[in-house]
Parts: sequence; structure tokens; C-alpha cells
Amino acid sequence: MHATTFISAWAFASAALPTALGLSLPSSLHLASRQAQSAKRSPHNFATIDLTDGVPNEPVFGNATADLPLDKRLNVKYCIESEAAVGTCSSVASLVAGIGFGIAGLVKSGSNNHDCTAHEGGIDSVTWRVYATGRNCDTTAQLETIAGAVQNYIRDSDSNLCGVHCIKLTHGGTWTGYVTIAAPGHQVDGYYCGEAESFGKCGSGGKNDA
Repeated sequence: MHATTFISAWAFASAALPTALGLSLPSSLHLASRQAQSAKRSPHNFATIDLTDGVPNEPVFGNATADLPLDKRLNVKYCIESEAAVGTCSSVASLVAGIGFGIAGLVKSGSNNHDCTAHEGGIDSVTWRVYATGRNCDTTAQLETIAGAVQNYIRDSDSNLCGVHCIKLTHGGTWTGYVTIAAPGHQVDGYYCGEAESFGKCGSGGKNDA
């Protein structure tokens, strides 16, 4: 009788152990993630771009050097710090197309592979990091649409990059893309751009129909 009771109790405890570990592990990971975020600095510039507000006039396939215009973007909000706060600005006029397609390529690659992890790229002295959240981390936004949105964002500041930029991309549904762009002299590694940022703080001073 006592032996049976002991075995039953041991079996119950063994079955409960994975559940207990399963409950505690995400909490630990979440805490570690939050601590890592707090250790990084906040970017200098913020923007939110809804990719459903505009599409390229004529999709261009296989051309990674073309500047892609967007007809109209109605829900674009910017929050830009002064040059004094971010240091010297750099002209990237000759790199706009490459930056746009480089970022769009990483976004679409992650989407096609349902990859929610961060990936980095760069051209000359400009670097970027992208990652996505949402169900399956995928979006139906076309590569040209994403590239055109990034290109127009940079052109809106006369093709000058100042400091580190954090761009939130939406396209309906649960998908959200986060893009960090660092101007020459800055590195994306030291900055956090993601869900914890308060993009709403730029609402009152944003540009509409950029």
C-alpha cells in the first residue's frame, strides 16, 4: 500500500516537472530579452509606414538599382531629432536604391521562410537590421513596395541619413516589420528598434501624404 502510494506520487511529480519548467522558461527568456533591450540605446529617428497606403506605379522585377516611387502614402508619421542630437549627417543619394532593395530583400526572405529572427545587411558605411513579428512572421507586401517605401523615406530627408533610424512597417493583419538603419559612423548593434518602442509619441508631429 505504501509502495503504491509512493510510486503514484513520484509519477505525478515527474509528469508535473516538464510543465513547471515549461512555465518558468519563457518567463526567464522574456526577462532576459527585456534586460537586453534596456541595455541598448533608443534610436534617434522614428517612423511608421503602412505599406497598404501605396504601391509602385509599375512593378520592376530584377532591377536592384531602380528608384521606385510610391503613388501616395497616407499614414506616414515621422519623429526626427535635430542634427545636433545625432551628429553629422551623411548624404546617401547614390545609395538610396541599394538600401531600399537590400532591406526589402531581407524582409521578403524572412517572410518567405517564416523567419522571425533578426538579420543584418549593409552597403558602403550604411548598415541595417530587420526582423518581423506576427503570425508566421510573413507578409504579402511585394518586394518593390517595401523597397519603394524605404527609398521614399530616405528621399523625404533629401537623401541624408542622420544617426540611427527605427522604422515600423505594417501591411494589415498581424505582421509588423521593424527596420533599423544606421548612418555612417553609427552601428545598429547598439540600438533597439522593436515592439517596446513608443511609436505613438511621434503622432502629433508626423507627416501625412509624405
